[in-house]
Formats: sequence, structure tokens, C-alpha cells
Amino acid sequence: MHERDLVIEAAHGPASLSVAEAGTGGRPLLLVHGFTGAKEDFTDWLDPLAELGWHAVAFDQRGHGASHKPVDEAAYSFDAFAVDLLAVLDALGWPTAVALGHSMGGMVLQTAVLRAPERFEAMVLMDT
Repeated sequence: MHERDLVIEAAHGPASLSVAEAGTGGRPLLLVHGFTGAKEDFTDWLDPLAELGWHAVAFDQRGHGASHKPVDEAAYSFDAFAVDLLAVLDALGWPTAVALGHSMGGMVLQTAVLRAPERFEAMVLMDT
């Protein structure tokens, strides 16, 4: 597993999101944490998922963990989070992915799937 910053074109301008990933080149799997969570909610699972053939990526959503923290409250809508999620897929070079959303991350994922269903092979909702 390794960590890096990913610069995306977000709903409210460019933003830097912190990502952790393992299994580069495998089948794309995006893991989306919930409210007050962080990518570390999933990091223990990244290497085992990579061993199973996934390119597993967990990222800190805006306002969480080591990612960009806008001051404007409007930057924290489900639509803004969903635009970020789709921008993460773009920045990773993934035309499609399987995605898992935990808690609020599941709501963000559902919003993203409604915006761009063609970008998702499957959606897993965990405690949403």
C-alpha cells in the first residue's frame, strides 16, 4: 500500500485529496468512507484486496483526513461530494469501477451513481 495526494477538478475548483492504494493495474475498486471517517477506515484491507486482484483505492473526502477543507458550507453537499468522487475516477484514469460506500459515503456513492451510472460496474452500500 502507498499513499499520495490526488489533485482533482472539484465542484468548487481544484482540490487535493489524500488517497491510499494497493494493487495498481488490477480491477478498479473505490472505497468511500462515511462522515468523520477517513481513508484509514479501509487501509487494513487494501493489501488483501490487491492480493485478490483489485486495484483498491480509499480516499479522504473533502473536509476529512488529510484532504482539502473548504471553508464554504456549500462545498459539503452530496452533489459536491459526488462530483469529487467522479473526479477521483477521472484522476485515476478509471472509466468504470466497482465502488463501496460506508455510511454517508454510501449516500455520496448513490448520488454519483445517479449522476453517471455508466461509470459503475457495481455498487456496495455498507451501513448506509
